[in-house]
Amino acid sequence: MYGLKCNEALSTIIYGNGNGLKGEYFTNSTSTSGFDVTPTILRLDKQINFNWGSGSPDALISADKFKIRWTGKIRPLTDDVYTFYTIASDGIRLYINDQPIVDSWTDKSITVSTAQITLQKNTDYNIRLEYYSNAAAVSCILQWSALGICKQNIPSSQLFAA
Repeated sequence: MYGLKCNEALSTIIYGNGNGLKGEYFTNSTSTSGFDVTPTILRLDKQINFNWGSGSPDALISADKFKIRWTGKIRPLTDDVYTFYTIASDGIRLYINDQPIVDSWTDKSITVSTAQITLQKNTDYNIRLEYYSNAAAVSCILQWSALGICKQNIPSSQLFAA
């Protein structure tokens, strides 16, 4: 596989049958408060690819001062070092198998954070993504790349709700 470009087909890729991650949405929740036991809304999100602008993720969620926690499993497509990209305004934390790999829990404009971790194909890893918005633009995107895999939103086929 050495020398593959990100858009070349990998014959060893086996796509999963995932359906996304469990999203727990908490209204009127600040960055300094913990996650409530009971979310305001609970839903299945096929991908983490959201840009709500100055709005809200749902009519039941405040436009500012809310948090979201996505949980489930992630299944890599290849044995490789994966780069994860979080694109978010305000705070974001990403955990793979309960290991923090991105920790940027501060108010900020839309910022890209990256982290690398070695993963094995066809192995399910716990994933948790935590996000908060205090004000202004509301955006949260989760992407990955690896040898032979272009930087992309993580496909729902590789995400499994808890």
